[in-house]
Amino acid sequence: MLSRITGFRVLHLLLLTACIDYEFGKDPAQPALDTADTSDSPPDDETDIGPSDESCNGVDDDGDGLVDEEYGDVDGDGAADCVDDACVSEVPSPRSEVSDACGGSVDAGVPPANPWNVEILWQYLGSGVASTPAIGDLDGDRIPEVVFNNDAAGGSTVVLDGVTGRRKWSVTGMDPYSGPALGDIDGDGFGDVVTSSGSCFGEHVVSAYDRDGVLMWRTPIGNACETYANLTDLDGDGDVEVIVNEYVLDGATGAVLFTLDITGTNWGAPAVADMDNDGTQEILLETDVFDAAGNLLWSCGTGGNGTFPQPVNVDADDEGELLVAGANRMTLCDDDGTVLWSRNYSSYGTAVCVADFDNDGVQEFGFAQSGNFYLIESDGSNRWVTPVNDSSGLAGCTSWDVDYDGVPEVVFADERDIMVLDGATGAVVVRDPNHGSPTAAETPAVADVDGDGHGDLVYGSMSSDYTGITVITGAEGDWPYARPVYNQYTYYGENVGDDLSIPAYAEAPWRVDANLFRGQPSAVFLQAQPNLRVDIADVCFASCDADGRVEVQVQVWNDGVADVADAMVALYGLPGGAETLLEARATGPIASGASVELLFVTTADEVGDGLHVVVDRDGALDECDEGDNEDTWADAPCP
Repeated sequence: MLSRITGFRVLHLLLLTACIDYEFGKDPAQPALDTADTSDSPPDDETDIGPSDESCNGVDDDGDGLVDEEYGDVDGDGAADCVDDACVSEVPSPRSEVSDACGGSVDAGVPPANPWNVEILWQYLGSGVASTPAIGDLDGDRIPEVVFNNDAAGGSTVVLDGVTGRRKWSVTGMDPYSGPALGDIDGDGFGDVVTSSGSCFGEHVVSAYDRDGVLMWRTPIGNACETYANLTDLDGDGDVEVIVNEYVLDGATGAVLFTLDITGTNWGAPAVADMDNDGTQEILLETDVFDAAGNLLWSCGTGGNGTFPQPVNVDADDEGELLVAGANRMTLCDDDGTVLWSRNYSSYGTAVCVADFDNDGVQEFGFAQSGNFYLIESDGSNRWVTPVNDSSGLAGCTSWDVDYDGVPEVVFADERDIMVLDGATGAVVVRDPNHGSPTAAETPAVADVDGDGHGDLVYGSMSSDYTGITVITGAEGDWPYARPVYNQYTYYGENVGDDLSIPAYAEAPWRVDANLFRGQPSAVFLQAQPNLRVDIADVCFASCDADGRVEVQVQVWNDGVADVADAMVALYGLPGGAETLLEARATGPIASGASVELLFVTTADEVGDGLHVVVDRDGALDECDEGDNEDTWADAPCP
């Protein structure tokens, strides 16, 4: 049965009464009639202004010149809701815009004219740093923070502004020889800091702080030495795990999920990779490989103080091999634990940087031992040897393609110098002798710390010249593009987003073009990124009847710097307040700086309390900003 909407009927009675008064020649200045009575009975003067026999049918049944005047017209098009099957929604004007925030990823630049001419961007001096710096945008303002541990106040974790080098906040009581890791561990869209307190071989406590330095949780992990946490999603369920030595913690709460039954010592940074290509991550700690649930799969080589595991690939199959750099010996094992080769050296283990340093398509391994830096081939033979001032070999290296030729350089800091070494020959192409360090397990880091589109080199020092953090960059201002993130000791690019999100699944290092571990991918391998955004531009209700037509104009635009071949847009309604998928549709191609306009047609009943639209809901596209892919609308006119 068709319903009448009282409000519209009252408005019509008022207008009709005014017209009748005017036709009888009454003084327009006289008091208005009392229209408080909204009943269906005629007024006292027995003038019939109510169409007692009007029906909602699109016809003037009572001959008063008005059609279906007692019935609602929610879209204001002159047709009553009960007979209205059309509305006119407004198609939005096409957009043509590219976001400045996404522009850096396409302009990697040209090879620097003089890549080995460097200058200091900024320094933060005063307290010694023997830990690996971490870089990432904690607070979502698109300016990275630089985070590190130093020896101030017995040990502190310090957070600096990446543009100015000024301190934003710090916490004391931390281990100066351990290093922080950055990532969104609780899913709130902002980065967090994971760090630890304690001293070598003594009781350690892992702590997590939010972007403002507010403590999130604190978890004891027993005796440890030089801890470097790994942030990952082991099982792909969207929840982040924090792996610190043999402890696997829940990222949101710090609760201990399980501990790894290691066969050796716990001194060394855990690594994570999908070693067997089964879609879940394996945990690498010292000499052991564990599955995502903590079950030991196999072991490789010998461990000892400062043992570091590296996921590598040296053969034709897609499964990973394990390179164990332990005390006095380096061992490479196949994907079942079979020893492929081993070589002796002296003193501690070491953190190895892994990359194709000579552009032959095969990984090489870089490390320091016994006063030399070695680059060895995947078969264990030496490619080149360069003298350095580091007898312990505990300090590690990283890599980056400074001259933008597609082949990375080695970046290493010994007891005296910070150096950049040519990857193919071992020649020292950059050296700063003002560095100085007792060389714990730290490595340098590479990232765009100030958001200017050019990479920078970040390292800690403990010398009479530099005691603190130094950031150097190309003196010509033309060092190539680097990502604005280097979030943890085991960083290799795929294991964190620019916004410090931790992916549900990260491809293993050798399955991506950059083919490196513990380094910053070359700009050659960093693709220009699109950035899709979406807006509910207009909604038109023809009727409030349950099956009344509703038109929804949705606009999707790409303000990134790369074209999109296709993407999916999903429109949801809120009938009864419960989100329900109404329709999913492909956009087709969207060029950089362009838009597409899509019309969705549904009903008032399906819309319910509002609408929600999402583009690229399954995350199929690698976008500049993954946090701006949805819009909501809550102005439904129907009760």
